[in-house]
Amino acid sequence: LYCTSTGTWSVSGSCEAVGANCGAPSNPLNASTPLCPGGTTEGRACSFGCLEGYSGGGTLTCTSSATWTQTGNCEAVDCRTPRLPSSMTSVSCPSGTTFGQTCTFGCALGYTGGGTLRCLPTAGWAQSGTCTVVECGPPGLPANASAVVCAWGTTYGQTCSFGCLRGFSNGGILACTSDGTWAQSGSCSANPTCGKGVVSCPPNFF
Repeated sequence: LYCTSTGTWSVSGSCEAVGANCGAPSNPLNASTPLCPGGTTEGRACSFGCLEGYSGGGTLTCTSSATWTQTGNCEAVDCRTPRLPSSMTSVSCPSGTTFGQTCTFGCALGYTGGGTLRCLPTAGWAQSGTCTVVECGPPGLPANASAVVCAWGTTYGQTCSFGCLRGFSNGGILACTSDGTWAQSGSCSANPTCGKGVVSCPPNFF
């Protein structure tokens, strides 16, 4: 340093770090590019964050042997076991429930279809495919029935009621089953008849 005519100091030369230089570090597994604001010489540290779908982060420290030591890492986001609606069942996640992994699901009794669930970076599930309730369609008219009323539709688990034609009584219900057919409970039976009566008259009645 020397004093100039303007009353300021002028610097000649510089100080350089003595020791190892680790050079630019490689990206840790699933991490973004490390940031090394203080350089890459012995004792200096670089910080790193994580790629999408991973959480954590950490530091890399340059050692006297010109290698980097890592503290912290990036772990895949875990979506955890998916919660399924009652229409879905038998979920299978053979590779786990972390980011990028896929689970398959089947359908509950009375539903058809199936599909997959994929773990997202947000720890939610993206669904492909669905389970559709079995449709029995309009039921046929039971023997001697007057009409069938299906107040809640014709899908699995729903029931329809039926009354009877004149001269028949009772009635019953039709239930939509898991195989798409109707199961009948009750029927229309003919009313009892008295037939032709026979009248006996006393002698000399006429």
